[in-house]
Amino acid sequence: MSDSEPQGDIQALVQALNDGDPDAASALFKALYSQLRLLARARLASGPAMTLDPTALVHEAFLRIDRSTPTALNDSSHFIGIVGRVMRRVIIDHARRRQALKRGADPLMTTMPPDQADPDGGLTADQLVALDSALQALEARDSNMSRVVELKYFAGLSMAEIAEALVISERSVHRLWRSARAWLLTRMD
Repeated sequence: MSDSEPQGDIQALVQALNDGDPDAASALFKALYSQLRLLARARLASGPAMTLDPTALVHEAFLRIDRSTPTALNDSSHFIGIVGRVMRRVIIDHARRRQALKRGADPLMTTMPPDQADPDGGLTADQLVALDSALQALEARDSNMSRVVELKYFAGLSMAEIAEALVISERSVHRLWRSARAWLLTRMD
């Protein structure tokens, strides 16, 4: 959250959205725009082969959210979690389109958390689609592990924010994160 947008104003927008205000989603998006853009920038590394930039990612995510059925929100972290999930879909759709155009050429650059296996942060479109498939399989196995990965990697939430969003202890989040990473790494090798 930016310093220019007090917590009370954000919570009022969340409440307005929950109450069915048709303009609340747009206002909440605008209030959190700089934070969402930073999140998008963290998901994408600029490179010569990159055709999706942070602004485009944020705007496409908003368009998809704006067209969907409203979800009751708990707080701004919950909204950012939803945006993170939508950003994942945008990135995966972009990777699939690139695969269709040119099978595996020109890597789609993304950034992974520093403790991930890919220190350079570059995933090809094929690897990104494989990651999405692995996350879908993980979701079928354990939806909490999948949500933790999604909220940490795609939404950029801290462990404490993830615990709050999932209504579980922070210690459980750390355990789920370790288990999910190990499971995904065995599937991605």
